[in-house]
Amino acid sequence: MKASKKDRWVTIQTGKGDTEILVKEGEFIFGRLVSAEELDMKPSSVRNRIKKLKKLRNVDIQVDTHYSIISICNWQDYQGNKNKSGQASGQAEDSQRTGKGQAKDTDKNVKNVKNEKKKDNIFVTPSQFVQWWNKEIAELLELKKCLRLKSEDDPTLFIHIGTRLRKHPEIEYWERVKAKIASSPYLLGQLKGKQWKITIDFLVKNEGNHLKILEGTYESKQGIKYFTGD
Repeated sequence: MKASKKDRWVTIQTGKGDTEILVKEGEFIFGRLVSAEELDMKPSSVRNRIKKLKKLRNVDIQVDTHYSIISICNWQDYQGNKNKSGQASGQAEDSQRTGKGQAKDTDKNVKNVKNEKKKDNIFVTPSQFVQWWNKEIAELLELKKCLRLKSEDDPTLFIHIGTRLRKHPEIEYWERVKAKIASSPYLLGQLKGKQWKITIDFLVKNEGNHLKILEGTYESKQGIKYFTGD
């Protein structure tokens, strides 16, 4: 199994440069041609097998220009079953735990709690980001909600969101972006003669738009001259 056992950053070559990608627990980077070579199969056969696994809801796929990331569905359930099996086996072999074993279990529990807290601080899926947009930005700031709640509704949007989250998964980061949006009459469509309002598509379409928002480019009328509409 290639799936990552924990969240980690991976560097891959994309075009002429390198890209840092956040591979989350239960995910792995997938390339059809490389996989075909490893499995001694035709690329078309590998693609069809992956499509079948997705149709069966065994995996989910996030497609980017240079790579795909495959997520194992119900990954945590599989890990839970494994842990339960290990506990049952351990109890059969040794009904009494030693003080050392108890210390290890305590450390493991503390680590699991920390991991859960970490997950609470990041967006794990593009769908979570869409829900955050609708509740924390669109609803509060009276902007347009996103009704495309699944990747099937708009694959391009979800690819853009996934790309942004791989570099900026922290909720705190996007809360700072939200604060800047709230302080920008231009982004809120409050300037006279300017009916345009920021949309989720504009926010995630490229790496530059949300960075310009953080830099305060759109906080004043002077900042509007930098708007490109990308």
